[in-house]
Amino acid sequence: MSEVLIFPTNEPLQPPDALECATVAAMMLWPEDAAMRARWIRASRIQLWAPQVDAMPAHILREFVKDVLGSTERLEDLKEAADRRFKDGLIKGIEVFEAVRLGHFLPDDAQLHSIRERISDAVGGEIKPESLGKNTSRFAKFRPVAHLWAEYCNAARAAAAVADTAGTSIPTKEPFPCRPIDLPMFLRQAEGFRWKAEKTKPSKHSKETAMRPGEAVELPREVKAILPKIENLRVAW
Repeated sequence: MSEVLIFPTNEPLQPPDALECATVAAMMLWPEDAAMRARWIRASRIQLWAPQVDAMPAHILREFVKDVLGSTERLEDLKEAADRRFKDGLIKGIEVFEAVRLGHFLPDDAQLHSIRERISDAVGGEIKPESLGKNTSRFAKFRPVAHLWAEYCNAARAAAAVADTAGTSIPTKEPFPCRPIDLPMFLRQAEGFRWKAEKTKPSKHSKETAMRPGEAVELPREVKAILPKIENLRVAW
């Protein structure tokens, strides 16, 4: 049974905020590790709320004090661990992005190797092309969030920014995975990638689709209901 992405507010995305982006980021980085997700969200909350202490309502201030007293950990303390996960998640995302982008034009072995070479280049050659596509635990743990990573890659490609962010570390110029204002469209697009990836094989010899039906992290029904409507998935070529 797939996991549901739980947002930290009673009325998620109304309007979207930076903490909700941090919640999505935590799920993308640690889909199988609830404890690490909680640490990332708590550190994000401390960083986001600290400048607003003087204007905080009493109930928010109490939560902030609990966070500060309960942990000395800050986002910079988690960045090294996050950067390692960023590369692996990015690889899984590019695999799904390429599968959906090519659609019914299933690549042959030579084309598939070329795709994997590009993925290897995107992470600075740290992962050899022949290691990609294998169902190793290193990459398999990102399967439930591969659609989110695919949309991250898609948005970066559309902005001609893949070369600036891929394979280095979590980007610092723009919020990861997107700006708060863009979060509803990010999630809508990711849902489009999930739907297509669950029906698309990544190559002619693949036995499985790019994503397994029913495995992806789910959005709460109330979030799905308010996402923007789009007729077709927008894929950057």
